[in-house]
Amino acid sequence: MAFFSSKQDKDQLKAQRGETVLKTPFMYNYMGGYGEYKKATGTLQFYTNQIEFSSPLSTKFTVATSQIAEATVEGKDDVSKRFTVTRLLALGIFAFALKKSSKEREAYLTVVLKDGQEIIFHINGVAPRDLQVKLAKLMLQLKQANPSPDSQANTLSVADEIS
Repeated sequence: MAFFSSKQDKDQLKAQRGETVLKTPFMYNYMGGYGEYKKATGTLQFYTNQIEFSSPLSTKFTVATSQIAEATVEGKDDVSKRFTVTRLLALGIFAFALKKSSKEREAYLTVVLKDGQEIIFHINGVAPRDLQVKLAKLMLQLKQANPSPDSQANTLSVADEIS
């Protein structure tokens, strides 16, 4: 009976997660921005219904894709140009000290939630462009699932605008 319960749990977890969208071989440094979770290094798994961050014996959390407004990949230069309170808190004083480098091998993944939270991950040893290519499918799915108000406004017909 215990085996059946375990299989049921696995099936339920798979239904909750959805299909695997992407498994990346990178270690992600969670910098902050989501709840009260502490900074940690771990894996990030992308599913159709949620993303999961897991650090051994430390921080673990799940974010439903329905909560995600957008996700962006940036390099150090991009991050240092845009500051928000969340970014400043997550990166600390080092946010101002980010150096420019000609061969950028560090990327930042920012997951912006609909409630305004910004979850920031740092990936060392990966160029931002390489990470963008790996996450392209995921980002497209997020945009399709969560169209921006601007894109919705553009879909109005002339008849809609007149009335």
